[in-house]
Amino acid sequence: MRVKKIVLAVALIAAVGAQTGTALAEPDTVRIRDLGTLPGGTSSSVGAINDDGVIVGSADVGDRKSHATRWDRSGRITDLGTLAGYESSYATRINNRGVIVGYAATSREEHVRAVRWDRFGRLTELKPLPGDADSKPFGLNADGEVVGISGGGRGYRAVRWNRDGAVTELEGLGGDSWASAINDDGVVAGYSRRANELVSHVIRWAADGRSTDLTPNAEYSGRAEDINDAGTVVGVASPNAMRWDSDGKSTNLGEGQTATQINNRGTIIGYASAYPYRAGMWNSRGEYKALPGLPGEGDFLTAFGINDRDVIVGGSGLRAVRWDRDGRATDLGTLPGGSSSRALIINNAGVIAGDAYDTVSGGYHAVVWR
Repeated sequence: MRVKKIVLAVALIAAVGAQTGTALAEPDTVRIRDLGTLPGGTSSSVGAINDDGVIVGSADVGDRKSHATRWDRSGRITDLGTLAGYESSYATRINNRGVIVGYAATSREEHVRAVRWDRFGRLTELKPLPGDADSKPFGLNADGEVVGISGGGRGYRAVRWNRDGAVTELEGLGGDSWASAINDDGVVAGYSRRANELVSHVIRWAADGRSTDLTPNAEYSGRAEDINDAGTVVGVASPNAMRWDSDGKSTNLGEGQTATQINNRGTIIGYASAYPYRAGMWNSRGEYKALPGLPGEGDFLTAFGINDRDVIVGGSGLRAVRWDRDGRATDLGTLPGGSSSRALIINNAGVIAGDAYDTVSGGYHAVVWR
């Protein structure tokens, strides 16, 4: 089963947040909890959560360094360490077996290396392809397979690491390629360029590594953002949000939009790239619905995560928000005395994690809502 995660490089998306007729859910018993920081640090952040409620992310340890962290269900924090020769590390994915992936980084991330921790916290390096200096993971499935990129002087190449850590190149179109996500059947979504061309094509790799160009006639760049266990890929083929079914059939979800995540029910979340910059959702039939903001929270609205029950989390203005499957918004609140919060990820049990401003330390702390 795919564990929800934050989409890398998501920007704050503006939307109509305070509007007459905003649907609000009834108050419930969900409460915010500060997950704290590591010794010597003042801030922490979340990267992913599994269905057992184990959260991973990173926390600063002082001197401009950060270490990957894991919080168990009780909120106890563990420093996962980093590779020898690398100053920092970040945990970005966790599956339901407790396997974690992320990356180690040198100062200013001049070099990065993909890493994996087993359920006991033991660290393994995921090496790049021969001749490359760097590697970075973007996807993890239930079996512990990892996908991402290997990079060096020859550009970037999409790769897969098996459970034993062996790396294999996923053949692209001859130029740079990236692997964005992998489902539990080992099917991979990503994008690739032809040699000496700038236009990127959306690619799906089968479990055996065979590739299919989903945008063979592309005049403008596209990219895959996510894939579900049915093999449905979502992303963008500029300037349109797109969905590609497992048989290759494409659906245009709307001009000026980007689709960022899809769950196993086929529900998609994303955002518009032009004013009024609405964050919204598409159902499995491709029908779009704008998500409402919280009253009084201004014009900024984000949708960061969705679970398999169609519950969505994000932010409205400076407040973390949860939308139920009917689109009704719940204000998740902030830390005591705090001024801002964001809900970034949600698991299938409805546990939410994100970050919130802590007035004591003056930094943002990882938080959980249960």
